[in-house]
Amino acid sequence: MRRPKRRRRWTAAIAGVLLIIAFLWMGGGDPFSPKPKPETVPLATEAANRQAGTVRAQGTGPKGKLLVVAEGSEAVQRLGAPSCFGMESDQKISGRYDVIYTAADGSVTKIGVLEDRTFIQPNSEPVEMLRLPLQDADVFLLAPQYRDCHAIEIYAFAMDRGTGEAFPLSFKEKEASFATSYYKPLSQPAVRNNRLVLQSTEGPGGEGSPDFDGEREYRLDLQEKALILE
Repeated sequence: MRRPKRRRRWTAAIAGVLLIIAFLWMGGGDPFSPKPKPETVPLATEAANRQAGTVRAQGTGPKGKLLVVAEGSEAVQRLGAPSCFGMESDQKISGRYDVIYTAADGSVTKIGVLEDRTFIQPNSEPVEMLRLPLQDADVFLLAPQYRDCHAIEIYAFAMDRGTGEAFPLSFKEKEASFATSYYKPLSQPAVRNNRLVLQSTEGPGGEGSPDFDGEREYRLDLQEKALILE
């Protein structure tokens, strides 16, 4: 009675070995060895770092040139999805920037700093500041983001025609003073009667009340280094 059981055990063992050999022959690998983890493919990223000294924006006047220069490396990535801030392929560039004035006589002066500033632009070329000539100076407007849902933020700088100096301008409204102002998307800053004219928005959708004229006029005061709302 014992022989048939032993024969059955041997038959089962031989069948198991044959199955393992067949598995290896078919490329299944060693079934008793630890299985390798699936290979993780890193997600493709368009983020990059640009080196310090990159010119991010510029403006040219008769007395010299304004440059916005990266103080350190810039973080660069694609915007990634279309929105009112820009197209999917637009570049989102962030960093800390020095504002440099290069005068016609060759002198170079640091006149300001833009802390933790993000630019959104169609490409990586330097942003051209908008130059607006007023009576005593050229005013340069810098819009780091060329599009926005409700209001396009701007910085202002002046290039004094008399002294040849350049400096940042603040925006003064009543008792308050601001480093930036804004204008309505799809509009354009202009000069009228020696005043800077900016189109306004009212409400989250830009809708205006019946008595809302939609414009703000600023007078340039070189002594105060400010654009003063009138």
